[in-house]
Amino acid sequence: MSDDDDIILSELDDEELVQQMFDDLYDGLREEIEESVQILLDRGWAPYRILTEALVSGMTIVGNDFRDGILFVPEVLLAANAMKGGMAILELDPIAALPTADECEAEIQSILAVSKISFEPGSATIDASALGTLDDIAEILKQCGSLRLEIQGHTDSQGREIMNLDLSQARAQSVLNELRVRRVLTSSFTAKGYGETVPIADNKTEEGREANRRIEFHLIRPEPSVIDTETTLESVATSGDIGAGDDAAGASDTEDAAVEEDVSGEQN
Repeated sequence: MSDDDDIILSELDDEELVQQMFDDLYDGLREEIEESVQILLDRGWAPYRILTEALVSGMTIVGNDFRDGILFVPEVLLAANAMKGGMAILELDPIAALPTADECEAEIQSILAVSKISFEPGSATIDASALGTLDDIAEILKQCGSLRLEIQGHTDSQGREIMNLDLSQARAQSVLNELRVRRVLTSSFTAKGYGETVPIADNKTEEGREANRRIEFHLIRPEPSVIDTETTLESVATSGDIGAGDDAAGASDTEDAAVEEDVSGEQN
């Protein structure tokens, strides 16, 4: 094991074993990871649970330290190889086993629908009552792999517009910082404040203002490329040309039929 060769993995309880797996992933110990995965399987853990709670969470720690300059590429490659060994035991495709980006976004929205992220009045300090909500969101994000995500801050219309914009930006940044504290890999996340510009309820009522003071999580979706747009337009144009050609051909056939009838009438 990473620090103590006398550790017997099978004698650790589940929580201790998962923590040991974090250490072994960090140290790139593939054989120990494979043994730990098999132990958890034998104890009845579902493969997806092992993937998310042990392997992905452990690699998130590695990724955070790599981002902060504590680990370097060789160490990260060893950790990735150790995780690959665990995946081989699970017989799972590490990418296919992860929830989709849309599923992750929907799960976060369902959490916020029940318990929103609230702040102290006029402040970017997250209210203590919302920390559990952040814990739940962090656990989902750890399972989701790399996402391009925008954390949006919104306010009501009380006060000056520029102050609301600054407050919403500070609140979105506070949420991003809290996710980092919870070891969520946030390198592809952005925090953006929208102030009072995107209300979802009437700011004339207290209920409406409360609804408008919110944090939202949204996927950053790629813009359609110029090539894709041109291809779509060309397809539409081509379809139009074909339709016009068919109409012209139909009109020609009608005219021919009319001429034939005239000739036939003259002969009669």
